[in-house]
Amino acid sequence: MPDRFDIQLTSSLKINKLGLEICYLGGFFLAIFALTLIPAQYMPAEMAFLFIFFILPRDFHLILGGSLILLIIGDWIRGLRKVENAKLQVYVDKITIESASEKRDIPYNKIKRIDGTVNLMHGYRKLTYKIILIDQSRIELRTSKEIYNVLTDYFPNKF
Repeated sequence: MPDRFDIQLTSSLKINKLGLEICYLGGFFLAIFALTLIPAQYMPAEMAFLFIFFILPRDFHLILGGSLILLIIGDWIRGLRKVENAKLQVYVDKITIESASEKRDIPYNKIKRIDGTVNLMHGYRKLTYKIILIDQSRIELRTSKEIYNVLTDYFPNKF
């Protein structure tokens, strides 16, 4: 008899690529900010203080704050997902996922690996499992921690 779980099947949205680009833009500005601070490391403390507070633009803290805000907003947009309730059945040789829109049977030999992550940006208390198949397609499941033990029992070399 298979083990059954209530899960949430997640899928990415079109806006996720925009979030990734915003993250890259924020990271670029953060790197530029860090590059402007490198010369201060090689100066005595008094000169470094004068360099940072009087030679650099007076609004350099806006660049730092803006880049951090871009990083946070981009990561938040990148993590948005469409969620659908589903049932997960774990058999010895396969996994079955049944939702209102589709039913998937995933045999053991088509699973490349299973990764578990937590998205802290969205405050999820549930773990997100990514089932990566041989053809590099991904299935994202959001569920509780109890499923981890069952998946490691049935698929020990896929984690």
